[in-house]
Amino acid sequence: MKKSLSFFLCSFLILSQMIWVNAYSFSTTLSAIDVIEPMESFSVMISVSNMPVSEAFESDLVFDKTKLTLQTVEEVNGGHSVFVGRRILIDFHEVKSGDMDLYALTFVPTESFVIGDCATIELKNPSVSDGWMDRFGFGSSTVVCMEEKDITPPEITIVPYDTRLTNQDVTVYATTNEGSLNQDSYTFTSNGSFTFVATDEAGNVSEVTVVITHIDKVNPVITLSEYSLIPTHEPITVFASVDKGTLNQESFTFVSNGSFTFVATDEAGNVSVHTVEITHILKTYQFSVHIVGIEDAIIFDTNLAIEGKSIHFETISSEYKIFSIKINGDILSRDTREILDIVSDIHVEIHVVLNGDVNHDGKLTSTDLVMIRRHLAGIIDLDDIALFSGDLNNDSRISATDMVVCRRKLAGLD
Repeated sequence: MKKSLSFFLCSFLILSQMIWVNAYSFSTTLSAIDVIEPMESFSVMISVSNMPVSEAFESDLVFDKTKLTLQTVEEVNGGHSVFVGRRILIDFHEVKSGDMDLYALTFVPTESFVIGDCATIELKNPSVSDGWMDRFGFGSSTVVCMEEKDITPPEITIVPYDTRLTNQDVTVYATTNEGSLNQDSYTFTSNGSFTFVATDEAGNVSEVTVVITHIDKVNPVITLSEYSLIPTHEPITVFASVDKGTLNQESFTFVSNGSFTFVATDEAGNVSVHTVEITHILKTYQFSVHIVGIEDAIIFDTNLAIEGKSIHFETISSEYKIFSIKINGDILSRDTREILDIVSDIHVEIHVVLNGDVNHDGKLTSTDLVMIRRHLAGIIDLDDIALFSGDLNNDSRISATDMVVCRRKLAGLD
């Protein structure tokens, strides 16, 4: 089982005796490794400076893999025996690094390191039994110890944010208990995800992905029901519906021309407006009628005075005649039977008489016949209304013919 531990270089170089003054430098370093179980390899790096590669390794430094060993260091680890026996060198290769020549040596231990244990890596030459004593005059060893490696990933904390539906950008903030973040915050302009990554000094990495699904920047859609565009004097009701959210009103009734704006608002705060303008409702004006004489003798085809429309009227029968007509105080011809192109309030005054009723009592009697005879005889004068009603044959004058017509009506012959 691999443990998340690493070697720590406690002592960089221990040099043995040196024979030549111009000895070349030699050192060992450790690469970061996690391999500590028996029969699993770990590596050290050997640095050789001021010595050409051809001189060092082609002719002078000859390594015998079977002779390179790791020795126990009793005094470093308090008497605990870490390595027992020979450790086998399984690999040896050159790694160039600037003006230094680095050589990687990989070993296979027979026992595991535990935290706090240390050991000496001692390089031996097959020609020398005490250390590495070659013609350059030195031997070398280095002490390595095992320390606990930080494998605990940093903790990422997401600052609480509003998860209610919104039509605004959402900024999410993050913090970490150690190390650094790839970003301290991220602003979402639309739904999606972002991963915060925290890395501590030991190289441990944590990730937290934030997924945003509550951004809604789409306005609601208002749909209007169909309504008639034909000019009318009736009220027009327009209905509206929306695909999401609510409306200020679901319908509006126009009783006159004008406009109304439907407003839809959804849960995220998006707003749509749709203005309806009505221009084809015909205005209805006030309409009043005053009948002088016989009130029930006139009939109208409507009781409404509608903008641009006409009003038609008639006597209920030929027994009645219209003596005078006034529209809004203006005198019109007696023959007028229609009020055209209404553009204002209408007040109608109509004076109606019964044909032959010269005494204005609303009936045709023998008294009317006597008055017509006396008028023809020059005994009495008739007023204008009487002259108009006494003209029974409608020839614009009273004559003996009118007496005959009156007598026949009284007799029930006409």
